[in-house]
Amino acid sequence: MKCKFCKEEIPDGVKFCPMCGAVVQEEEKSGAYEYQYGTVGQSVCQSPQQPINGTLYMVLSVLSLLMCCLPLGIVSIIFSGRINAQQRNGDYDGARDSANKAKLFLIISLVLGLVLDAVIFGLGYSNVNDGIMDISEMKIDEELTADSEDESRGEDGLDGDLDGIMDKEIKAAPQVSELGAGWNSYTVQINDHVIAFPCEYKQFDMLGFTVDEEIGLDSEDGMVSAGGYSIGYVTDKEGNSIMVDFINPDDVEKKAEECLIGGISVNDYDLESGKLTIIFPGNVQIGADREEVVKKYGETDEEVYEGEDIAMYSWRDADTYYSSVDASFNATNGKLTQITMRNYGE
Repeated sequence: MKCKFCKEEIPDGVKFCPMCGAVVQEEEKSGAYEYQYGTVGQSVCQSPQQPINGTLYMVLSVLSLLMCCLPLGIVSIIFSGRINAQQRNGDYDGARDSANKAKLFLIISLVLGLVLDAVIFGLGYSNVNDGIMDISEMKIDEELTADSEDESRGEDGLDGDLDGIMDKEIKAAPQVSELGAGWNSYTVQINDHVIAFPCEYKQFDMLGFTVDEEIGLDSEDGMVSAGGYSIGYVTDKEGNSIMVDFINPDDVEKKAEECLIGGISVNDYDLESGKLTIIFPGNVQIGADREEVVKKYGETDEEVYEGEDIAMYSWRDADTYYSSVDASFNATNGKLTQITMRNYGE
């Protein structure tokens, strides 16, 4: 049996394609159309839903984040992350809406990134000719460094190397029993259990989570490269999935279960079943008011994105890209819709 979207072979009985994440639909006996009967006994012709490749949108969004425009790239990642979850829940209209918004922010991010690169290049070229070291040259250095990091992170942005922080000792943080107050405590409470990042995989295993090999993880065999990281998912017995960062600071390739977990990302769709509770530092949860979160985490020096649909706040460790909290809020009601926490090392 082949996936109708990516055309790859898939095993019988699965609900989602392990290659692209699309919903697997049974072959209709009537061919291209299926017939349903209305309440008055008349048949109506209805075309089957065309699945949306949410994984592809996520890959492009991560590339946009790394290479073009940070705030808009994050916005695109947020909408991309909702596509597969909405399709799993049968919300095809919502999935199409999320895909359209992800595509819009991808295009805007690309255009702004090209314009910004052109401006930075022009300023840098002029100042080099004049022999003047000013802030524009510093920006050029930052762009070159970012490009270099992009190359080390793999072709699709979902995995990469830890070269930028491998000079530090990366090990599991001492675990705690209470949730921290500040964002940089890098703690999260899942149901009644508190975890500090980075942590050993067993912290999630104790809560009944297993690695979801059908979603995420760049490597088909579920391995994480030596000195690298990979984005994947863990799923509990209730079917709740959470996106996490698997990190492998060792010099040999390892299975995801043998790695450390250095981050977690949660959105409102992940928790809509009500069977999973996730609390971030300061008792912040999905649905919290923006003013409440900013009051607890403090005003941020990072650029704040204010869009028509969402507002994006970021808090980052000045010494590393890999220690941060990103929060997204509904622009209309100010409620927290997604939050991502990462801490790859002490």
